[in-house]
Amino acid sequence: MCGRYDLIVKGQVLAARFGVTRERAGEVGQSWQPGYNIAPSQLNPVVVTTADQDKHLVRMKWGLVPGWAKEPKTSFSTINARAETITQKPAFRKLITGKRCLVPATGYYEWAITHRAGGKQPYRVQVTGPDKRDGSHEGQIVAMAGLYDVWKGQDGDALLTYTIITTAASPGLCQLHERMPVILSREDEEAWLDPGMMDTERLLGLLRPYPDTLIGAYRVGRGVNSPGNDRPELILAA
Repeated sequence: MCGRYDLIVKGQVLAARFGVTRERAGEVGQSWQPGYNIAPSQLNPVVVTTADQDKHLVRMKWGLVPGWAKEPKTSFSTINARAETITQKPAFRKLITGKRCLVPATGYYEWAITHRAGGKQPYRVQVTGPDKRDGSHEGQIVAMAGLYDVWKGQDGDALLTYTIITTAASPGLCQLHERMPVILSREDEEAWLDPGMMDTERLLGLLRPYPDTLIGAYRVGRGVNSPGNDRPELILAA
């Protein structure tokens, strides 16, 4: 699964990475500051494309609330959507052909079971290649595949929420967890965002594990266990 991630760049850098104009980056492009420990229920940047092919950066709440829900409540089970059952679950099945988004990240966290005192050991997973060769911890900005929905109350106010799609972990990460978020290649990002793409089988084909040769993990301190902690030291190797 993916229950915590980071996005340690400013809004202007994020907009440039995804080719979002200053106007369409809006408030997110101006105000987003690095997030070192992004948790469910928080408002975070996602990339969406309108019918006219324009990309936008918008804030959405992590934890999907279906548009048909009676109340705007999120649950732990809707922060992720399993790629294998995405077309079967009522909350997700209608979204893949109309409400897809990119969830930007520079890394994500996973907890490995350990017999040492203190319980599970947190690790930070980040893309390390082919353009990342300096050994630093910043990581590349990548796009996790996501779905979103819009819930509207009786007063007309809209609540935008999203979920991150997961798939089976690549062989090199199985020791951490059996699941991982779907990290899209640059080419697949465009296909995933394309509002004209309605071929479900092709879309599902994009939801595969990221190559082991381009991703790596390292131990971090247990400060990341608390979603209340959000500071640069969290991504340092422990």
